[in-house]
Amino acid sequence: MLSISALNALLQKSSQHNPPIKEIISQILLQEEGTLNDIFTELSFLHEDNESDDSANDNGLFLTQSNADEEITLFFYDFSASWPRTPTSIFLDSFPTNSTFDSSFAKVFKRLVQECSTDILDEIQNMIEKFSCENERSKRSVASEALAGLLHSNITTISDDWVNIILENIMNESSLESINEWACCILYAVTGKGKDGNETPVLRHSILNCLIKNSEGVMAGFVAKRYYFILSAFKEISPAIMSSDAVKLHEEIFEELLQNIDHASPQVREVVGAALCVISANLRCYAYSKTKSLESSDINGSDKVASLLDSIQEITNAKGDPDTDRIETMFHFMISCSLSGRSSFLLDMIVSLIYPVLSLQDTSDKDLSKLARDAFQLLSCQIFSRPFLESAIEIIVSSCSDSNWKIRFASLTYLEVFMYRHMFILSEMEKLFIWDGIKKLLSDNQVEVREHASKILASLMKAGEKTISKTFREESYVNALSVINTKNQSYNCRCTLASKHGVVLALGASVLSVPYDMPSWLPNHVTLLAKFITEPYPINITVTKTVAEFRSSHADTWDIQKSSFTEDQLEVLADTSLSSSYFA
Repeated sequence: MLSISALNALLQKSSQHNPPIKEIISQILLQEEGTLNDIFTELSFLHEDNESDDSANDNGLFLTQSNADEEITLFFYDFSASWPRTPTSIFLDSFPTNSTFDSSFAKVFKRLVQECSTDILDEIQNMIEKFSCENERSKRSVASEALAGLLHSNITTISDDWVNIILENIMNESSLESINEWACCILYAVTGKGKDGNETPVLRHSILNCLIKNSEGVMAGFVAKRYYFILSAFKEISPAIMSSDAVKLHEEIFEELLQNIDHASPQVREVVGAALCVISANLRCYAYSKTKSLESSDINGSDKVASLLDSIQEITNAKGDPDTDRIETMFHFMISCSLSGRSSFLLDMIVSLIYPVLSLQDTSDKDLSKLARDAFQLLSCQIFSRPFLESAIEIIVSSCSDSNWKIRFASLTYLEVFMYRHMFILSEMEKLFIWDGIKKLLSDNQVEVREHASKILASLMKAGEKTISKTFREESYVNALSVINTKNQSYNCRCTLASKHGVVLALGASVLSVPYDMPSWLPNHVTLLAKFITEPYPINITVTKTVAEFRSSHADTWDIQKSSFTEDQLEVLADTSLSSSYFA
């Protein structure tokens, strides 16, 4: 290892291009047979140590960071880093997440080849071919680092044929265990050069051409690995400065990916969805960089991206049983959009996928439902800008009227977080439209939906919508008072049980919207609510639960707040309380 360190020091000092350095390095590596092989082998031992450390950490033997600290560390990105230049967080369940690839070793091999390309290029290529086929993962890791440095070195004597052969062999022979090392190798090889990363490596086009070259009739494992390498390569390309050749490559692979969105292999569908996200975003970003306006007629970047939107809309509008394979791919696409930070260029597609996400939260296909729930969690963090916001509102509110009560329930859940995310950009008319959609569900045929709508309204009233909340509160009180007065008269109330329950739930939402304070209107509301205790199930249960929650949230200051009630009101509350002495 001392010789490796010395070699590294020589390479660092050779930036002044002193002629003797090349001769010294060549003598070190070529004067004795097997020296380069020994270097590769020694480097593989370092990777074995790293694998042992990773294994120990995975088993919980060492804990250097708390989960919260680790999340914060991952959140921040060092934009001065030379590699990778594009931060991304696309993680695929079908592929391992850990990697032993070390970019510093790749840099050493790059400098080595740049200094002595004509003398040792063949030897390094032979070592890469040999170690890439070894059984030990550590040796394959060294081969990936050497290949990365070689391909990024801008040496023109490296033939395209050799690049095609070695990449083809990697895709054919690489195991799933070491696929991340080879993916990092490709990522490093296509990374832009120069201080700002705007210079294109000499061999980038050859690498992309080799990856895009389609092989008919191959097994799903090969297809998945090939698409995974394509994903790794294209996510590191800066779309704003793409050449016309790069755009053509994007469109070519996009067409192939589009034809495989219903592939029989789940692993292939996952990586196809992620790759479609990156390719589509790159084309959109390229178009945006040319037009500087997301509202331009050229927003699609190309007809290829528009065809993906058509496919999504076709899936969304399909009647009968859904095409689960295509939907699964689109869910992976949506998840990758959120994780990669590319969603701002693909909002129209995300909007089109809102209904499938809401409608498939709970189905007989557990894997698809789990994927839909994962997409739902990320969708809850998404902020929609205009003009996509209007379309999103229309889809979500219309989902609240779906014939399936589980879809209505999921739509309510999403509406709550949607309102919080867009509180300051929604117009008053849009807020009223959403509130009206939720209020209609207070009298839904399904009791779970009615109760959920009440909870959502109570939560939204806490958010500070004073005007809308006041109107709803006064309206709910008047409706409840009307029902009570009708009940006290000789003729029967014509309202159904569901609608009467909705009136009680609306009144209960108003009561629960102020869990600790005692505004002047609250005594009348909670007392009126308590008068519904004699109603049949589920109204009486709602009254009991609401009054109990009111009692619990006001327990600390009740001695002071009970002065806001009259004796008659306290007596009514005492009749509904499990502990009658509480309101005494």
